Amino acid sequence: MELNKDCVRDILLYIEQHNILEKDNFGKDRFHIVTFDELCTSNSLNYENDAIYYALQKNYNTHNEKTTGDEW
Repeated sequence: MELNKDCVRDILLYIEQHNILEKDNFGKDRFHIVTFDELCTSNSLNYENDAIYYALQKNYNTHNEKTTGDEW
């Protein structure tokens, strides 16, 4: 499967727009966590679930390859 760069861009934009502060059950502020299911059912992302999953997986793998733990 080939990485769809438009899909990656749209996922990042979606996360940026929907990663907002909200109150939890205890009244504390927390960031809304954007889930895979939310991305797949979003009307603003018109991609197959496989394309979304692949874009997320490639991003995760690339991040882990570059992170050695020394940065902490």
